[in-house]
Amino acid sequence: MSDFGETPPNHPSITYMLRRFLRPNTKNTLQPKATEGVTSTQPPIEKPQELRKTPEAISRTTHVGFFSRPGLDRDNKGWRLKRNDDVAYAEKRQNGIAYGFVADGVSSAKGWFMAGKLGSHVSKNSGSMNTFDSFLTRIKNGYQDALKSSQGGRSASTFTGFFVEGNHMRVAHVGDTKLFVLRGGDLRKITEDHQDPYQKNRLTRSINTVQDFPVMDMPEMDLQDGDIIFVCSDGIPEEYVNVKNLKSIDQKINSGSQPHTVLKEFVDSIVDQKSKKAISHVDDASAVFYRHQVSR
Repeated sequence: MSDFGETPPNHPSITYMLRRFLRPNTKNTLQPKATEGVTSTQPPIEKPQELRKTPEAISRTTHVGFFSRPGLDRDNKGWRLKRNDDVAYAEKRQNGIAYGFVADGVSSAKGWFMAGKLGSHVSKNSGSMNTFDSFLTRIKNGYQDALKSSQGGRSASTFTGFFVEGNHMRVAHVGDTKLFVLRGGDLRKITEDHQDPYQKNRLTRSINTVQDFPVMDMPEMDLQDGDIIFVCSDGIPEEYVNVKNLKSIDQKINSGSQPHTVLKEFVDSIVDQKSKKAISHVDDASAVFYRHQVSR
C-alpha cells in the first residue's frame, strides 16, 4: 500500500504522482506533528492548471520534458514507495519562452509543503510569466504563501530553475539541486551546491519557513543551437549526469520517443540501481530536460 492508502503502479508516472502529490487539503494548514513518510495529510495546495496537463501534451511539439518519482523505504516486508518530496516541471511556450525547475523538499522539515507551494506558484497561469523577474516573483510568492499557511511549522526546500528568453538563459538556484549544460561534448555544471562541507546532507541555504527568503545564485549564459539543459534533484547522483547519458536521452527523443517517457526510464533505472545497494532508504529522484533551438 502507498502512503495514501492505495496501491500505486510499480513505477508511477508523473501524471499519477502529481495527482497524488498535489491533492488539495481542505484544512489548508501544515501539520507539524505528522509522521514522516506515513502520514495521510496531503500538501495544502491546489493543483494548478499547468500541472494537470499530461507530459505528452506538454512535450508533443517541443524538446522539453520532466519526470519526478518517489524514493523507497524498506520495512520488514521489503521496499515500499515513500512520499515524494520533489516537484519538477518544464515547458516551452509558443512565444519561445522556456522554463523548468526542480524543487527538492527537505524530508526532515516537511519539505513536500514548501516544494509544493513553490511548484504551484511558478507554474500556475504561466502564460503571463514573460520575464525572469516575474519568474523570481513567483518563487518569492510561493515562499510567502508557505510562510503564511505553515502556522509556525517548519518546512524547507531547494529550488533550481531556468528561464530562457530568446537565446539567453538565466538561473535561480538555492540548495543542492543541480543544473548542467551540455554543449557538444562539453558538459558544465552551472550551479554550486549549498552544502556543509563536513556534512554533505546538511544544507547551508534553502527556502524555508524559519528564515527570510534566501539569497539565490543567479548565473546566466547565452545558449547555442542544440545546447541541452538538465536539472535534477540530489536523488540523481552526479556520476549519472554525464555526456553519454545525456546524449542517449537526446538521441531517443530525436528518434521519436516522448521526452517524459525517456526521462522516466532514465530515472527509474537509477532508483533501481540504488535500491540494490541501499540498506533502508532511496531518495526521491527528479529530472528536467530541455534542448534549445536558436531563435531566429
